[in-house]
Amino acid sequence: MFIRASWRPRDFLPIVPVAIAAAMLALLAGQVAKVHIDRIWLVRFNDQVLSQAEDVAAASANALHRLQESTSAPCSAGDIETLRFLTFNARYLRDMGRLIDGKFACSAAWGQLDVPQPMPPPSVDRPPLRLWTGIANPADPRLITDFAAEGNAFVVTSPTAFASLSHMESALSALVFQSGSLHRYQVFGAADGLDPNAAEAVWDIGATRIARHCSRKFDFCAVSRLRQSSLFAQSPSAGVALGLLGGALGTGIGLLLMVYRRHRRSLPMQLQRAISTGGLTMHYQPLRALDDRRLVGAEALVRWRNADGEWVPPDMFVTLTARMRLDRQLTRQVVCKSLQQMRERLCDASNFYLSINVWASDLTDPGFHAFLNDQCALHGIDPHRVVLELNERSSADLSRLALHMQSLRSMGYRLYIDDFGTGHSNLTYLTSLPIDSIKIDRSLTRYAGESSLAVSIMEPILRMTEQLDISVVVEGIETEEQARFVLHVSPRAIGQGWLLDKPVAMADFPAN
Repeated sequence: MFIRASWRPRDFLPIVPVAIAAAMLALLAGQVAKVHIDRIWLVRFNDQVLSQAEDVAAASANALHRLQESTSAPCSAGDIETLRFLTFNARYLRDMGRLIDGKFACSAAWGQLDVPQPMPPPSVDRPPLRLWTGIANPADPRLITDFAAEGNAFVVTSPTAFASLSHMESALSALVFQSGSLHRYQVFGAADGLDPNAAEAVWDIGATRIARHCSRKFDFCAVSRLRQSSLFAQSPSAGVALGLLGGALGTGIGLLLMVYRRHRRSLPMQLQRAISTGGLTMHYQPLRALDDRRLVGAEALVRWRNADGEWVPPDMFVTLTARMRLDRQLTRQVVCKSLQQMRERLCDASNFYLSINVWASDLTDPGFHAFLNDQCALHGIDPHRVVLELNERSSADLSRLALHMQSLRSMGYRLYIDDFGTGHSNLTYLTSLPIDSIKIDRSLTRYAGESSLAVSIMEPILRMTEQLDISVVVEGIETEEQARFVLHVSPRAIGQGWLLDKPVAMADFPAN
């Protein structure tokens, strides 16, 4: 549902009874509000800086690891071909190469140098990793670059790796630094005087804000500073006017209440920003074979925290996404994040698969087909390991939908009907669409094991899948009785539910 964001006359009523407070108290309240808002904003900005630094560091570490695995002789034709291939596919790296006897010998960009060039002493030397920050490139001293090396392999960070953070207002600055030595890896904005160990007291309402956070993945931290965090610095005339008003304190409190209410009404705008900036979170619910409980796959489930840090129910924001016509953007963000996070599992030797929810409009969009293929190619994932779940409530021209679904199947993707049994077109979908499996909705699963209800509702559906030779996934399995019933009728069934596993973040996803 949309919440109106316009002001209403009754919103001003709380100001009236308290509009007699002193002007200085009103200014104090205004400054406290400004500090509070800026602190929240700066913490988010600092997390963005840290997240970007982690992405760049992860890209470097992955590239160095792959270079260490290369079996080609250093700087041979085959080795340089490998360097160029990896560099071309690296998102945050400009070059990769080899060091021989501590000298720059060859790289993807420069090929093999006639004379290997010596490297200066590293800025950071923490075996096996060595780092050089802001040094003249040995191949061309006109270029100032950042190097990372492990063994005889090195990578060069792209100048555009932090492009999203390059344009900041003058009052904003940030550092990425090594947590031990305080060596500065990256500097953003006018960071003069910004202490890596700086901290801000809770009661500090001055004009400078500080946010600091260390990575859990790498040996570095980020600290950000916002100056001019002052009511008068932003709008002197408004500050003076507030001070001259006799009832400024009450007005300030009333304004805070109004801002809070407006904030609550701006949920659609928060969602739009989250989708456009990649601010959604992925959780994954394991899928297990009911016969032996082995892990066979996972369903990607999108989650979202609003500006207050509260989890918004998926049904609410997914519905809101559709109404705002952001469903295609949402699907693409889910595809990007889930394939990236699940890449290692989807590229192993098992048949583990990832199930992604899509709309009918996604399946009939050729642009989405190309996007999906590009993402699978980017991460080296076989399309057969990706399942697309079509919501059974989705509406579309079935003949057109079937044509596009067949195209996706020919590419290797598998197609499931989600929430089977909740819509109006169950049998029509089964007979008209090229599907590989159905997912029985949790609203039907509750009847499993309840004798007469199970026999009349669940059992015919399960037996139908056996007769049609299509697989079945049963959602909402919460008891052993339900699991036994489904397994008895459909021995090949896949189960999903809290009895088997709860949805978790990627870091907590079970190994087996």
